[in-house]
Amino acid sequence: MTDIRKEFFKRLGFIGLGIIPILILANNKGPERFIALAGFLFCIYNFIRIISKIQLIVDDFNPPKIKDTTPATSFEKIIYYTSMVLFFGGLVFEIFEISNIDNTIDGLKLFWTFAFIGLLLATVITIILKVFKPSVYYESNRRLSVHLGLFIGFFLICPAFACFINQRLADDKTMIEEYTILEKGSSSTRNQEYYLYLDFNGDKQRVTVWSTFWEKVEDQQKIILLTKKGILGYKYIIEFDTIQKQNNASR
Repeated sequence: MTDIRKEFFKRLGFIGLGIIPILILANNKGPERFIALAGFLFCIYNFIRIISKIQLIVDDFNPPKIKDTTPATSFEKIIYYTSMVLFFGGLVFEIFEISNIDNTIDGLKLFWTFAFIGLLLATVITIILKVFKPSVYYESNRRLSVHLGLFIGFFLICPAFACFINQRLADDKTMIEEYTILEKGSSSTRNQEYYLYLDFNGDKQRVTVWSTFWEKVEDQQKIILLTKKGILGYKYIIEFDTIQKQNNASR
């Protein structure tokens, strides 16, 4: 086994070790939660070490036929630039849709379902290219860019697009539902975001709210969600309200 492979498998092992305290202690609120944070940082560190040598790792497992840069054909350029558009387009689309995914009931399920579909789609396209146009993957730098563009691009863009069409092609009927706030939370970033963790039929899920609404509600308080059912079957939140306001409005 080469030194590059030994290093790769060692870092994967370290990431596996770092995941253990995250799985065990992530939901704890005491000092032990910092152990989970340390595990997360340990995973990130080793992941960065892998990414920094990703081209060497890919070339070691699957040596390219051409190591030096060679002129690309028109088709190879199209695939290369399309992959880059997918990559950056996926990042941008995900940034714009992330709050909508957050405020989709079972939004995490939607994300991982369509992220998996995206990976399958990237895999199918990769297989087709390797069978009918393998020269796309002959050159090392170009091959790595196409792989990252296809897999990361589809991984990000499919959930974002699914969330987009789920909301744009939704039922006109608005549903009024009552849920309990399990706890409140907020981000520590410069542009602070405010979260409520709600009990969705025994499942704890996070939603993003405005600061004014966040400040006037408390833990264990029941609130009203106005939702619509999207075309993909996922309900999404269009408005938050307090029960007191709804009761006053009904009088």
